Amino acid sequence: MREMSRAHMKKRLAFGFPIVLVASAVLIGVMSQAAPQGKPAETEDARHQGVLKGKNLILITLDTTRADHITCYGGPQGLTPNIDALAADGTLFLKAYSQTNVTNPSHTAILTGLRAIDSRIFNNQTTFTWVSPDADTLGLAFQRAGYRTAGFPATPHLSNEPECLGMTGFDHYPNVPKGGGFDARQIVDNTIEWIKSESDKPFFAWVHFFDPHMKYWPPEEYRNQFYPKDKDPTSGDGPPLEQNDDFKRSPEIVTDQFGKVRDLTYPPALYQGEVRYTDEEVGRLIKFLKGAGLYENTGIVLVADHGESLGDHNVYYDHYGLFEASMHIPCLMRFPGLPGGNKVTDFVTHVDLAPTISHLYGLTFRQRLASMHGVNLTPTLFRETNSKLAVRPATVHEDAYNRQVMVRKGPWKLIQMIEGPKYEWADVLLFNVEEDPQEKTNLAESKPEVVADLSQYIKNWLKVGKVSLRNPKPDDPKDRAKQEEAIKNLVAIGYAEAGEGADEENAAAKPPPFAVNEYKDFLFKLDLKLTSDQKKRIEKVIDDAKTNLRKANAAKDAAEAKKIRTQMRLDVADVLTDEQNLKVNEAITLELLKRKDGE
Repeated sequence: MREMSRAHMKKRLAFGFPIVLVASAVLIGVMSQAAPQGKPAETEDARHQGVLKGKNLILITLDTTRADHITCYGGPQGLTPNIDALAADGTLFLKAYSQTNVTNPSHTAILTGLRAIDSRIFNNQTTFTWVSPDADTLGLAFQRAGYRTAGFPATPHLSNEPECLGMTGFDHYPNVPKGGGFDARQIVDNTIEWIKSESDKPFFAWVHFFDPHMKYWPPEEYRNQFYPKDKDPTSGDGPPLEQNDDFKRSPEIVTDQFGKVRDLTYPPALYQGEVRYTDEEVGRLIKFLKGAGLYENTGIVLVADHGESLGDHNVYYDHYGLFEASMHIPCLMRFPGLPGGNKVTDFVTHVDLAPTISHLYGLTFRQRLASMHGVNLTPTLFRETNSKLAVRPATVHEDAYNRQVMVRKGPWKLIQMIEGPKYEWADVLLFNVEEDPQEKTNLAESKPEVVADLSQYIKNWLKVGKVSLRNPKPDDPKDRAKQEEAIKNLVAIGYAEAGEGADEENAAAKPPPFAVNEYKDFLFKLDLKLTSDQKKRIEKVIDDAKTNLRKANAAKDAAEAKKIRTQMRLDVADVLTDEQNLKVNEAITLELLKRKDGE
């Protein structure tokens, strides 16, 4: 794999890092099954290991699918009968949360068990070659176990082109047409054809459905199912969406499609059509497995990468922010021979999937199992006590849009803005999600003790957690060209250039709100063990920046002043070692949090 240049790493270390933190501390009320008399009791970690060795596995990922649009999660009746039937035959996780609100890092977490800060996949134009060489994937693990493997991504930025994710471990991994993709019917056709192609080895297939993602335009029978065919959505008394300032912040493909719309029930109706169409194709795949005699020998895991806002919190047809619409996702597992009809109310997330699958299928996940931050859910699947779920440690996640932190604990959810979002949201948001699932009432001011408790999870994690940064554009011209090509592809399928981390220099390269004359004192107070030479070099960099900044301010050249501050950060980072830069980055984020808290 390509190694990052030192200069490249310096740029990564020069700027702050956006994070999302999900923490849960919950109890499980199910008693574990007693071991049979006369046999030594197995440890929780060893119990059921390899019970599905040799069985097939299909991992279904639903792009942009809200939990509340799946019927078994309380969604519209009859919308998802096939997913509901699968859930009834397996285990349904009612409080599943996305690793991130962005497709590539979410899928990386699902397929590797690594958080975004570990994998370094933060956006949709970063390739898997950024991940540490010792990072394993489910595909590689299944290959080593003698399985044939295939990935069926439905969107270009997950495919195997040089500028795309390029997940490792798949014998069959077709590329997706640039500027387009495969719809659900094509994905299922391709999957069935591949499964039929060889039958003497067990298989692992990752099957991705992109249809619920913008642009919403399901086949005609599904469009008409939820919105009258003869009704004009651009007619009515209300103003068109294009006059809504918040709507204007949506990606261009959304504003082009819905700008003239006056009837606000129209876009959600199309979204429902996409979900219904996807469910129908999931059902067709399951019907094939049953008809081919494979269902009873095949495990199925179904999970969304993230949700979608349909006007929630003034976010229109996008997945910006950390509200339930974008972060609460469907997740279910059905395995042959395991109990069905389970409904689990403990918090789970993407990074729990790889450890669970690895345990059940007896996979060797190289060195990564020990350093995965997810929880093995096997005891839960068998309706046994899962001590690791009982008190889950904090887990770091990534929000690609701006610096936000989210903590979920008990009924509470804290969202803290480290840097201001592009929407008119308060800096600190606290919701009782159980009583207020739509997150309409911010309790931050009336519940300061809860805010303080949840904020401590953030601060404690930053002190002990591994720190990693958002990916800048590469120094290597070839790598830069790959990412620029990836951005073009993303725009073609509906992402704005500044959305989902596409414009890295604007989104990430923002110096912290420290005046230049404040920065030296800030650095020298940290325990960086600076050498005398480093101190002299840092002082010169900052003094030069002060001189240049005075000239820029005198000329009222704000753009030049910003450039000077940014260059100062880069030059200081070049003086420091990688380890020192990591400490600086952590301290900057803690300082930003303190300033938000008014400490």
